[in-house]
Amino acid sequence: MEKYTGYLISTSLIFMIPLVVTFIIMDIYAPQEIPIQILSSYTVVIFLAIAVYGSFYLFISLIISRPLMFGLFFAFVWEMIAPNISQRVSRATIINYLQSISYKLIKYGRIQDINSSEFGYSVGTLLCIWIIPLLLSIIIFKQKSIE
Repeated sequence: MEKYTGYLISTSLIFMIPLVVTFIIMDIYAPQEIPIQILSSYTVVIFLAIAVYGSFYLFISLIISRPLMFGLFFAFVWEMIAPNISQRVSRATIINYLQSISYKLIKYGRIQDINSSEFGYSVGTLLCIWIIPLLLSIIIFKQKSIE
């Protein structure tokens, strides 16, 4: 659990610091073009993505003997190709629910072109994908350390 917490903090800082600096610079040079208010929305979506993907990959790394191959397949094949197959198949991807939350929170730019699922359903699904694998990972890790 400590490693996951460290991952969450360090990865969030790696993503959030450049995001905040970019928004501050954009606000200084073009204050009317991009509202600074959407910074909090981007921060929420990015933090949720970091937490959900981290929890999912932690769980996968504990149950599969070669997690790198599965992780690469999942990230670069499944998450990129499945949303383009059909609306039904895209519901089996994490990115679909993150885009649905983005559609509701961010009222600016290209994100408005996305067909979204229901906001509450997306939040609930992402919370389940975050918490359930994390709890299962804790259980598996404790069992492996006992053996």
